Amino acid sequence: MKIAYVCSGPMPSLAANSVHVMKMCAAMAENEHQVTLLSPTYQVDRAKVRVRDVFRHYGVKRSFRHVTIPSIRLPRVAVRSHRFFLRSILRLMRPDLVYTRVPEAALLAADLGLRVILERHDTFSEESKRYATIFEAVARHRNCVAIVVISHALKTELSKQFSLPDSCFIVAADAADRVDDVKPLLFESNRPRAGYAGHLYSGKGIEVIDKLARSMPDVDFHILGGTADDIAAQRAHMSGL
Repeated sequence: MKIAYVCSGPMPSLAANSVHVMKMCAAMAENEHQVTLLSPTYQVDRAKVRVRDVFRHYGVKRSFRHVTIPSIRLPRVAVRSHRFFLRSILRLMRPDLVYTRVPEAALLAADLGLRVILERHDTFSEESKRYATIFEAVARHRNCVAIVVISHALKTELSKQFSLPDSCFIVAADAADRVDDVKPLLFESNRPRAGYAGHLYSGKGIEVIDKLARSMPDVDFHILGGTADDIAAQRAHMSGL
């Protein structure tokens, strides 16, 4: 099957979801699909991301194609030009399936007559009504194969929010590659330790770690991840712990 995976951000990226995207494409290719990853060129922070080989950077085989979608880098033009070029590329490719986590890209592809799978990792807040409207349009589109969600709880919430039948959804929990060669870190203290890996901005779980650390002073918490700005902000916030 010829699959086009459309992602929302540039590749490579400092965002954690970029790892997920590359691993998904590699897994699809490993299952003998012909995969092309389509990523935008806008929003690339060249001061922070300096990578020559995106496949080597993410530790995946060069088993699929990576195509960057051009855009005109002018105020209020970049996003619209990106959509124009994405539409043109999909028309030329005519993939058997478009897989994406971007509702706008899914609707664009479905309207082109392409079969679409949209992946969703959370519900929609009051602030994201526009995206919720697009999501529902995709879910009810005749060319939508399925909505992939990462938990049964999320399926229940989205089904209730949009009055969608269970048959619309496929539950596929997130996973990780097996790692056998990691050596444990040695600590001088014998105190209990708890670890957290991930981004540090609001909504990703750092608030829970903050509350736990304050209520469990006898436990050492080790935090891995976050941008430089987020790390500085959390250090300042947790300086009293």
